[in-house]
Amino acid sequence: MRIMVLGANGYLGKKIISFLTELHCVTAVYRKVPERIENIKVIGADLNSIQKTLQEESFDWIINCVAVYEHADTRINEITEANIIFSLRVLNCAVECGVKKFLTIDTGLPKELNLYSFTKKQFAEFGRFYAKKYEITFLNILLEMFYGEDEPEGRFLSGSCRKMVRGEDLNLTAGTQKRDVIYIDDVCKAILLLVHSSLSGFWNIPLGCGQAIEIRKIIEYMHMLTQTASILHFGNIPLREKEPDCVADITLLRSIGFEPHYTWREGIEHLCKKIMEDNNNSMLIPVHSAEEPSVLH
Repeated sequence: MRIMVLGANGYLGKKIISFLTELHCVTAVYRKVPERIENIKVIGADLNSIQKTLQEESFDWIINCVAVYEHADTRINEITEANIIFSLRVLNCAVECGVKKFLTIDTGLPKELNLYSFTKKQFAEFGRFYAKKYEITFLNILLEMFYGEDEPEGRFLSGSCRKMVRGEDLNLTAGTQKRDVIYIDDVCKAILLLVHSSLSGFWNIPLGCGQAIEIRKIIEYMHMLTQTASILHFGNIPLREKEPDCVADITLLRSIGFEPHYTWREGIEHLCKKIMEDNNNSMLIPVHSAEEPSVLH
């Protein structure tokens, strides 16, 4: 199959692309275009480039991983532009060019929680409308909290583990909120199953492990695994107003053959092991002083 992936600069987009390229021909849409990536066609994230590519080539799927999250320094127009306007322009262009299948990454969080979740839900409603009006397939993935050891700085679970490995104290909420946490490889495997499925029309598809665990329990388990001297300051950060508990009903995914490879405990163990190995390896790299040049063998 020929698949276009939007949001290739992001962690999730990169991971999905790496899974897809083993079986399919992928065109990656980058906001910041790299010079070259093997086995992948690369284009810029401007509508003209996307439209030209869709007109010249026939695509089976478009996968939308574009996302701008709500942070203190993020402007409202940046969130709405990425999560609704840009995504909608591409969807409209895809329909005009005859693409019949569109998969987008939404969130399992309720739409009232923040502007990120609200805009994602708004785009999904456009998808519902397009699926009915233009008879396309629109799969809206309600993704729960995902994680991986190679995530960028700032992600909660991997970031917390790195701090523990470095012996840093953590300021946390009370941790009473429950989350369905899923390892990144399981997310990608589910996406791969979905693009091979026979689903048609509009679908909201929850994606997680199907089990809600208190954040405090996850962090304490991570603390035990890393055997760190870090102190966990639960309650130093206030919970958000109307903080939800989240869990995915993965009945639909199980019907097409999906089963998470990692339980939450196994996934966290894998995460901690990899981060601790990376930390130990970095400490083994020799540091040469200015007076003692390295020797190349």
